[in-house]
Amino acid sequence: MASAGVESCRREMTDSEASEPVPFPELADLHYRWRQALETTLPDLDTRAKRYHDARAAFEAEHGTIVNEYWCWHVPSAVALSRIAAEPSAFAWATTAAA
Repeated sequence: MASAGVESCRREMTDSEASEPVPFPELADLHYRWRQALETTLPDLDTRAKRYHDARAAFEAEHGTIVNEYWCWHVPSAVALSRIAAEPSAFAWATTAAA
């Protein structure tokens, strides 16, 4: 039997969840499901595409823009590097003001 953490990563996203934080394992699973639909004749390609792209937007809103990524096509697994815009620090403000 799968653990609760694994099960939560394998559920489908609803429209109301699209703006909620998305854990990376869930994003990887949604990407995998979308890729499956792209490579086969699954009738719900549009639904899977929307769920993946909505989840990616929610993930990037919280964790920064994905700037480099590798998605496994055979299992729901991935690696991604994201960039968060740095907030101006007091040091940067002080250096700018002194110049």
